[in-house]
Amino acid sequence: MEELSIAKFHTCARLRDGGLKCWGSNYNGQVGDGTRTHRSSPTLIPGLCGVTSVATGGESTCVSLEPGAVRCWGLGFADTPTGIPRTGKVVRVTMSQGEACGLHADGSVTCWGESEQRRSPWTIAISDVTQVVGSKGNVSRFFARTKDGSVWHWLGDASPARVPMAPVRQLSCGIETCCALFDDGSVACWVPENPMPKPIPGLSDVVQVSAGGARDCAILADRTVRCWGPDRNIGTFGDGTTGPHPDPSPIPGLTDVRQIDPGNFNACAVLEDGTVKCWGSPTSSGGVLGDGTTGTRMTPVDVVM
Repeated sequence: MEELSIAKFHTCARLRDGGLKCWGSNYNGQVGDGTRTHRSSPTLIPGLCGVTSVATGGESTCVSLEPGAVRCWGLGFADTPTGIPRTGKVVRVTMSQGEACGLHADGSVTCWGESEQRRSPWTIAISDVTQVVGSKGNVSRFFARTKDGSVWHWLGDASPARVPMAPVRQLSCGIETCCALFDDGSVACWVPENPMPKPIPGLSDVVQVSAGGARDCAILADRTVRCWGPDRNIGTFGDGTTGPHPDPSPIPGLTDVRQIDPGNFNACAVLEDGTVKCWGSPTSSGGVLGDGTTGTRMTPVDVVM
C-alpha cells in the first residue's frame, strides 16, 4: 500500500499497482463502489487504475490518474468515479469541505466544487506551489506551500494571503487544526480559520506531521509516532487509553511508520513494508477501522489490503 487518506467517516488507500480500495460509511456513495452499502473491509473500486494520489474530505473522494486526469465521487458527485473536465494535468489532489484542488507539475493550482454550480474548475492566483492541503472542517479552506517554503491560504476562488511563519518543509490540515513541519524538525499548529501557528512543545526530530480530527500526530526520525490533543473518550490514541493527551505521546509497539493519518473516529498508519494498521472507535454505521468489524480497537490492528 502506498498512501491513505481518512475523512470523517470513510478511508481510501492507494495501492502499489495503481488501484484503490475504500471502506467505512457510504451514505452518499463516498466509498465509490456504486452502492450505498457501508463497508467494514477495504473494497476495491472497479474501473480505477493508474491512481497517482487520493484525497478524502467530508463525504466525497477524489483521485488523480495517469497521465493527469481527475475523478471524484460521493456527495455532490455520482456513486462511482466521475471525470472532472478542464482540470488540466493534475499530479496531486487534495480536498476540503465541498471543494477540491489539483496541483500541476508547473506549480499552478486548479480547484472545483462538489455542487453543479461550482463544478467548472477555476485557477488560483498562486505559482511555484509544491504542496496543497485542504482543511476538512465545515468551511472550504486551503493552504499551500511554495518553493521558497512560504505558506499561503485562501477560501474558494479568493486570492491567496500569506501566513507569516518561517519557511516550512511540509503542511497538513485536518478537521480542527493545521500543522507545519519546519527544517529543524519542530512543529507548529493552528486552527484553520485563524492561522497563527503555535509551537508544539516537547516535539523534535519530526520527519512528517499529520493533522487529524481532534488530534494530531507526527512521525519521528526513528519512525516511531507521537500524537497529542483531545480524544472525546473514544480511544483514538492507540495506546489502550481514553481521554486527552495534551503532550505528544507514543503509540506502544508502532514502529517503522511511513505515513500516519489521524481521522475523526479512527487513525491508520502505513508501515515501511506497505502494511496497514488502524485503531479507534466506530461511527453509527460502523466499519471505519477496515478490519471487518464494527467494534472499538484501542490499539493498532492489522488491516488486510
